[in-house]
Amino acid sequence: MTRTMLGAPRAPSCGAGHRKGRSVLCAVTRHAAAPRLRGRFTASCRLGSVAPVDENYEVIVVGGGFAGVAAARTLGRKGVRVLLIDKNPYHQFQPLLYQVATVQLGVSEVARSLRDIFRSQPNVRVLVEEVTSVDPAGKRVTTSDGNVYEGRFLVLASGAEANFFNTPGAEERTFPLYSVDDAVSLGGALSNALEAADRADDGTELNFVVIGGGPTGVETAGAMAETVKYVLGDYFSPRLASRC
Repeated sequence: MTRTMLGAPRAPSCGAGHRKGRSVLCAVTRHAAAPRLRGRFTASCRLGSVAPVDENYEVIVVGGGFAGVAAARTLGRKGVRVLLIDKNPYHQFQPLLYQVATVQLGVSEVARSLRDIFRSQPNVRVLVEEVTSVDPAGKRVTTSDGNVYEGRFLVLASGAEANFFNTPGAEERTFPLYSVDDAVSLGGALSNALEAADRADDGTELNFVVIGGGPTGVETAGAMAETVKYVLGDYFSPRLASRC
C-alpha cells in the first residue's frame, strides 16, 4: 500500500526512507499554509434575514482558533458585545494535534467547548455556523442558513489550510495536519496500515514519511519513531516493529 504526501521541502522522516516497501505518508505544511476563509468569499453579503435588533453586536469575530478566542475574550472582559462564529463548537489546541494523529492523545484532550470558554462572559455569544460570505465594507457576514450578522467591527480569524502548490495528486493522496478532523483521519490511516501490515506478515517494509520540517513535522516524526520503538513490539510484534 502506498500513499504519497506533499508539503514543504526538507522533510524529516522515520522508517526506511527510499527503500522499497509499503509507505504511509503524512503531510505537515504549517508554514506553507494559505490563509483563507472556507466557503464562498464574496465582496458583499447575499440576501438573507438580518439578525434581530436585540442581537446587534459591536464586534463580530469569525473563527474560534487562538486569535479569535483571544480577541473575543479580551473584548468581552471590557464589556464589548461580541459574536463569535465558528463552524465547530470547540476550540482546538493545534500544537498537540500530532499526538492525536499518532494515537497518543484523545480528541477530548485537544478540543475544548467554545461555550465552556465563554460561559462566564454573557456578552460574548457563540454561534456554531459556517460563514459563506463576507461584506467587509458593511461589516456583515452571512452564514449558511442565510442569516446576516452586522457589527461595528469585523475580525476575520478563520485560520489556514494546507497549500499543495498545485502539485498533481498531492491533495488527493496526502494527509494534512491542521485540524482535529485531519488528526483523526491520519491516526485512522496509520492504524489501518499497521493492521494491514501485521496481517500480511510478508516481510515488506512499512515506511512513514513526514513532509515539512517545522515544529509539527518534527514532532510528528518523533512521535512516529517512538511508536515504532516502544509500542509496536508490545501491541503487535517485534517482527512488525523491525519492518518499520
